[in-house]
Amino acid sequence: MAKIIFVKDEENQFQAYDFIHDLIEEQPLMATLLLQGLFDLENAETRRLSTGKQIAPDLHLSIGKSQAYSLQSTRIESTIDQPLHELKLHFKDRNCRLIYFTAFSESETYYCFIKGYFKDKNPFIDQMGAYREEAKRIFLSRTNADLSIGEEAYSFESLKKRAYEHEGIVHYLESVSAMLARVIFAKRIEKKWSQLDLALKSDLSPTIIERIEAGDPDLTLRMYQKTCAVLEVKLSFDYK
Repeated sequence: MAKIIFVKDEENQFQAYDFIHDLIEEQPLMATLLLQGLFDLENAETRRLSTGKQIAPDLHLSIGKSQAYSLQSTRIESTIDQPLHELKLHFKDRNCRLIYFTAFSESETYYCFIKGYFKDKNPFIDQMGAYREEAKRIFLSRTNADLSIGEEAYSFESLKKRAYEHEGIVHYLESVSAMLARVIFAKRIEKKWSQLDLALKSDLSPTIIERIEAGDPDLTLRMYQKTCAVLEVKLSFDYK
């Protein structure tokens, strides 16, 4: 299990932490999808080469890639020893990004988040390029970086705590659809199936599979049951 931490930007702020915190307060549904991705990232395993070097997973977080919402992690800078990545979330008409890099100790893997922002459709005022360059500078001088390790007020655990205090987020994360989504996603990855594989085997469209793995509460229970059946996941409900 990896650890998610935050890095101060060039204005001496834990800006990525503040961005996620504000998202939880102001846009809980969007924050819920983002938190699901961060939970998956936190639980992703790294590989250790025979040379002893550790390699971070090249993640594609299949939370859902339909028109309504998507979440994925992609490389944005590979000219440095540990590439910068960007966690991209599209939800309805909004598009937000979180820039991070991976760091290793002897026993730990750290995902270090630097910047969070909303991508602007107007290229003349969009800050994407500036934020990426700032993140690269911070990464290259990371030996002097100010990390949130040991600062409880800026820890990922404190964000989780705040999220679970938010009624809307708790309602979603503890819903039947969200719990089934996590089981279905984990089982599909265990079987090394793509979303298309699961769609073909369960006789559902790829878009429906994307929505199922996003825990879409608007889908019928029958659709979740069909995917569970082909994944050999047994369902039982206690109606007491």
